[in-house]
Amino acid sequence: MCKGHLHTLAPGNKDLPGASATYAVGGMATHWTCATPRPHPDEMPKDLPYSDDEAEWDRRYSFCEKLIGTNQSPFDDLVGQQIVKHALNEAIPEREIKGLPLAVHVDQGKYPHYPHLHWSGCDTIMGSSWSDPRLTLRSDTHVRKIVHDDKKASYAVCENLVTGEKILVRAKYFVVACGAILSPQLLHVSGLGNENNGRYLTDHPVAFTQVVLAEKHLDWARQNSAFDGRLPDDSDPIPIPADEPDPQLYTPYTNQHPWHTQIHREAFQYGTIGDRADQRTVIHLRWYGKQDPQRDNRVIFDNKKLDMWGMPSPSFQCKLSGGDQERGEKIFADMLKFAEALGPYLPGSEPHWRPYGQALHACGTTRLGSDPATSVLDPYCRVHGYNNVFVGGNNVIPTSNSVNPTLTSMVYAVLGVEKLIEESGWGTKTAKL
Repeated sequence: MCKGHLHTLAPGNKDLPGASATYAVGGMATHWTCATPRPHPDEMPKDLPYSDDEAEWDRRYSFCEKLIGTNQSPFDDLVGQQIVKHALNEAIPEREIKGLPLAVHVDQGKYPHYPHLHWSGCDTIMGSSWSDPRLTLRSDTHVRKIVHDDKKASYAVCENLVTGEKILVRAKYFVVACGAILSPQLLHVSGLGNENNGRYLTDHPVAFTQVVLAEKHLDWARQNSAFDGRLPDDSDPIPIPADEPDPQLYTPYTNQHPWHTQIHREAFQYGTIGDRADQRTVIHLRWYGKQDPQRDNRVIFDNKKLDMWGMPSPSFQCKLSGGDQERGEKIFADMLKFAEALGPYLPGSEPHWRPYGQALHACGTTRLGSDPATSVLDPYCRVHGYNNVFVGGNNVIPTSNSVNPTLTSMVYAVLGVEKLIEESGWGTKTAKL
């Protein structure tokens, strides 16, 4: 996690107080859990030309999982993970408890020591492409607008933030991928997109708590012969190796429980433990709800009030629907059930809802779709009416979803890239490389 890359956008805004954005190359990769679960079929669009092609969806998801390095259950043999999974299986046998799919490479030969885990980021995807002479990465440079005429973009106006130099970048195709808040901001100042730009904003309401594993669960590990030779010696009161990675579990979205859960431990600022307990015994519960897309939920850009970069400042108008609130009550009760199965609450981290927007999973603000009346982009991530302006990121996702959105954003990006390559004649489809 790199908090220094995150900029709070509207701390006083009552509708989305947790909203932040990153201006660094890599976007979500500067601040994410590396969680890459697939969405449930209920969370997929039904009205796109390719909506019913399950084989193509699977092909693209599989390609993106390979590209980002998704490991479907990397930590299932951890002592700590097995303790948590056993406790939940005993208390809530009707629910499926699985290892959380994570974009991480584990060196099995030296596992489970931390130095031998490689968490994925933009470097994983780019690989040796960073050294490609055709690629120019301009640091300290801000894109001010994309200039277009007669439904075709011709160049981007950029500014060196150190020298103030204006730079014009001409291209045949342009790809806007600035995140769910800054992408519609760039479209707004460029006069691109339609009246839906910035609308249909969704994020994940997040219920959160921390619990301390009950002693009976630790006793189960001490008495389990499968762990012989793996536990610390008697001088350590906690039967979990100090150098193993943290547990990472979840329960998949189902029709009966239409939300995403993460049962794990991570280092975000609202999950720090301090000296309140031994970290190995503390489990974080995060229950992610989905939000119904509503046209009036939006980011609004003020041309008279500028942000730190001289761009129209964002503010937010976002309300939960009746369905969102009804799900929220069920989500909260479900999290309490899991917490009770594991142990007492960590003092100071009792169950609560996180500030809305802090999930950093904002979606939908340049949503794609077949109908320009309800979308900004066509089904292949192009701005409606502009064949050479593509948009990527969580902002293209048109549906209500509860899972971490990065993998799905990648899938839509592949759709866009395949269309770009098809129309440009530059080569074969990316997904077949």
